Amino acid sequence: MDRHERYDPTDIQGSLYLRRAVRLLEPSVDAWVYVYNREVGDAREVVGGDWIEYLASRATSEPVDKGPR
Repeated sequence: MDRHERYDPTDIQGSLYLRRAVRLLEPSVDAWVYVYNREVGDAREVVGGDWIEYLASRATSEPVDKGPR
């Protein structure tokens, strides 16, 4: 996963994501997460925290940029 998330423990500044241990609320265990390691600029909060639901709601109201063709 580190390679996929472009995390290099020997190059923190150059890593796209950082790997961190966090304590979950339910169940109360530690879990590894990857935290974005760049400025977020104009990023918006995903209301409710459900990325899939957020994308589905945008698909019906806004065109999705699929990148270069």
